[in-house]
Amino acid sequence: MDYCADFVVKDQEKKVVVGIVGDAMLDEYYRIDSERISPEYPIPVEVSESDEPFLTMPGGAANVAHQMQNCNAYVSLFCLADLDAKQVFDKFGFHTHAVIMSDADIPRKKRYCHKRFPAAYLSRRDVEKYHGTKEYRTELYSIFKEWVKSVRPDVVIMTDYNKGVFNYDTSEEGYLARRLINICRQCKVPVVVDPKSGPLEQWRGCTLFKPNRTEATAFTGTDEWKDQLVYIHNALVGRHRNHQVVITRGGESVVGYDDTGPWEITAQSLSHLPDIDEQSVIGAGDCFVSFLAMAYARGFKPSQAAVVAYVAGANYIQQRHNQAIYPRQLLGGTKSKIIRPIELDGRNFNIAWTNGAFDLVHPGHVSTLQHAKDAIKKRHPGGKLVVGVDSDQSVRKLKGRGRPINPLADRMEVIAALGCVDYVVSFHTDGLYQILKNVKPDIIVKAKGKEYLKNEDVVGHDIVGPDNVVWAPLLENRSSTRIMEIICTTNLQIEPEK
Repeated sequence: MDYCADFVVKDQEKKVVVGIVGDAMLDEYYRIDSERISPEYPIPVEVSESDEPFLTMPGGAANVAHQMQNCNAYVSLFCLADLDAKQVFDKFGFHTHAVIMSDADIPRKKRYCHKRFPAAYLSRRDVEKYHGTKEYRTELYSIFKEWVKSVRPDVVIMTDYNKGVFNYDTSEEGYLARRLINICRQCKVPVVVDPKSGPLEQWRGCTLFKPNRTEATAFTGTDEWKDQLVYIHNALVGRHRNHQVVITRGGESVVGYDDTGPWEITAQSLSHLPDIDEQSVIGAGDCFVSFLAMAYARGFKPSQAAVVAYVAGANYIQQRHNQAIYPRQLLGGTKSKIIRPIELDGRNFNIAWTNGAFDLVHPGHVSTLQHAKDAIKKRHPGGKLVVGVDSDQSVRKLKGRGRPINPLADRMEVIAALGCVDYVVSFHTDGLYQILKNVKPDIIVKAKGKEYLKNEDVVGHDIVGPDNVVWAPLLENRSSTRIMEIICTTNLQIEPEK
């Protein structure tokens, strides 16, 4: 069964209600340059034009909430926060129930990106101070308890980063995690746990326990995954017999333990994984647990939900700056290439852009598209080709009555099937310039002909600059219009299908 396709269908059919409890943070991104080594110490000299981040994103538990923004989910985050962080969270699509701290700020992870190579992170600085107190945890528990009792969500995620929300010392109070799990069990709400450290016993009674390989090794003292699964299962199961374990092992595999025993999912066994040119693994675990929980809430077994989450994570790491993926990216193949322009925001790759009607695809089209892909690869290894396909209305306006022969959806699917094409978007001629302003391609590729003779003829030439308009060789007598003329003038007699 295609679990990813099934997830996409179920996501369209029904909204899930998700609660998230955990350590929220802010991920701040700065642009810097570094071209020399300091004469004082053998370290790079980092230069920036501003001391302010160019982007501030939800991090930690807040990023888990953010990863669901493109899915059909109503998400509520329960966390400790400061006023500035709360204002950031309020800009995104989830609902924040925060205990506002008067004496501390939540952690900030400051990442410094090379301004000319956006996917390259040169350094990172964490600003944090442990801020968990009994009073804050008591208030957070009260808010969460009332919400669970009144809302009865489909699933709750508890995500721990050891920043103060969950306590490991019980000298003053019981485990917050245990109290949260107990109230969820009373309300028959499944709980998915993404742990960090601390005693395993605090998580006893949860429904699904998901450490990563490093965390599982720390909990069990062994790197053998089958031994890890059995150890963790036995440590957590207690009198709750329906407990299940999933362990992520980087890009190698996902393993688990359920009522049938241990199981393993490897990258080689999955058909929907994208080709990965570059990786940005920041927040990949957050993406995984968000899709794992949503799939589980939609009725998938843990091993099935893990397939969905694994494919989601593989798509996530091709993007940057905590960008949330779209469900259609899970489908793989041709369908996953057809996107909306907004989905290119936050990408961690360079792009070439070309566009056209592509009504009757011929060798001239293929030559231009391949030239565009070769050009971006030559300038930017790992670069991708984005093709804009003109709307039916625009083609009719430009080409006249009877055109296009093929509707937009068919034309986009044909272009997406070409191996040199990475993404396909639709556009209307009147809106092309605005799309290019938003997408910000690195190069624009056109075939020289009677419509395009110089840079100024190309829409968007001022956006990419004169050195980034690339001309593809024009194949003579190759056009959709010429093919149509041949068909009409030769009065072809086509035998009807029998």
